[in-house]
Amino acid sequence: MADNKREFEEKEVLLNKVWEKLLPTLGSITLAALFRRILRKVSSLHSAFSSITVTENGFSFAKIEESKKDELEKGFPLFISELTTFLSEMTGEILLSEIEEVVKGTT
Repeated sequence: MADNKREFEEKEVLLNKVWEKLLPTLGSITLAALFRRILRKVSSLHSAFSSITVTENGFSFAKIEESKKDELEKGFPLFISELTTFLSEMTGEILLSEIEEVVKGTT
């Protein structure tokens, strides 16, 4: 159980770091809309993602059941892929360079 909690916390911290990197450029309302869109898409394949909460302050994994750890692990690369694809299409390499170090190793 402790490993599951730690895994959730690590993913939550990573997404909040991405949030902080993008916040000055995109703003909280745009970021919240972007991440909710990506979460909807990913949760259609991995239901654990429907329990992730996004506010104008970042992410919370508090509502995810610990039993969903495997699903979270399987879907997380898809989440990062969707995020990087969207940012690339939207801004080219400009915003990707902002989050590159944070997401390195998660795809």
